[in-house]
Amino acid sequence: MKGLVYVSEATMKFDQTKLANLTLKASNKNKLLKITGYLYYEKNRFIQYIEGDDLSIDALFENIKKDQRHNVINVISQEINKRRFPAWQMNQLKKEDFVRTKMEHLITDLLLLKRNKTVDKENEWDRMAWEMIDRMAKLRTMVYKYPFA
Repeated sequence: MKGLVYVSEATMKFDQTKLANLTLKASNKNKLLKITGYLYYEKNRFIQYIEGDDLSIDALFENIKKDQRHNVINVISQEINKRRFPAWQMNQLKKEDFVRTKMEHLITDLLLLKRNKTVDKENEWDRMAWEMIDRMAKLRTMVYKYPFA
């Protein structure tokens, strides 16, 4: 099983309607593929986390990279033993969901910094990004009594 997170720059404007449609389509597709995760959009950038079977994640990410609505800037992945977001086929996280934590900004910044070739502690950047995603998963279980479907 694999977890993958990427940051990308939108090539077009996304309003709430377009984001809701994108999330709904992704959720339906992910349900069939047994993939879970979330999508976050702010300041013309996406951050998406997906998890599932290695082959399914690899195939889905190949399609994501080909999507002309955005350009992938950076990506990291890791093997995982269990899902971080088991009930979210594709949950759209909104800015107000992170007013207290601002972890999405930190993850985005880490992935943007990682593309800088002068960064010498690449594994440390990856570790910090995964640690933040784990914290978000724990926060989800504390904040929401019932998982999203």
